[in-house]
Amino acid sequence: MTPATALLRAIETCWGPPDGAGDTPLRVDGVRVGRIRVSAGLPETVWIHTINVEERYRGQGVGSRLMRELGDLADASGCALALEAFHRPDRADGGLPGFYGRSGFSPDQGPNADGYLEMTRPPRPALDPEEYQEPDQRRIVLDLIAGMAVFNADLPLTAALRPYRNLYAPEYAYPAVVLTDLFAEKPGEGAGSAYMAELSRRCDAAGLTLYTDAQDDRSREFYLARGFERTTGRRDHQLVHWAPQPNEEDPSP
Repeated sequence: MTPATALLRAIETCWGPPDGAGDTPLRVDGVRVGRIRVSAGLPETVWIHTINVEERYRGQGVGSRLMRELGDLADASGCALALEAFHRPDRADGGLPGFYGRSGFSPDQGPNADGYLEMTRPPRPALDPEEYQEPDQRRIVLDLIAGMAVFNADLPLTAALRPYRNLYAPEYAYPAVVLTDLFAEKPGEGAGSAYMAELSRRCDAAGLTLYTDAQDDRSREFYLARGFERTTGRRDHQLVHWAPQPNEEDPSP
């Protein structure tokens, strides 16, 4: 079995078989969020013809999470990934080439006559499972944020999460997330409670601390009733939900 064949099988096992048009569904926590079309370009390379995330899931880290998962499958198969992306020197973030560059892709050469860059991501060496590896807190935080964006896409509310940033330490050095916004379209119907229950469960399972700021008495009571505690901070109403300590006898979340 070639690396390309192994990767195509791994993609089907992870996300499901392709449909009649050749598109494989992309899923986050079992929810279909987009599609991808791939083929074996060479024995050691899989070509990405199309990758698309539904509009309502964009801009919240879902695409980055999917690319990390695809990269993990490619690394485990020892297979390279290749694609084309339209060159956008006018954009500060680099457009799609910039996005793929942050996912490990590099341009093979300058843009062609149509303005497209051909980009390749070589497989990374597999980690030795016997070596102790510190948990990747940055990835844990970003994957949780992306997963919650998919969870609340159908809820009648607006919610915003961001990684905790410590002014005195490197970014993502502390395993925590901050809930910056939570607004229900129809207060009192349980959407906010459902969101907070799932967010708390996922933070606890991942060992993450959750911060928020209550701007008035009503919101403060809402959070205090859901496991938050008052904490000292630069804002009078800063609250924190502490993740439980891991149980050494039972390592499962």
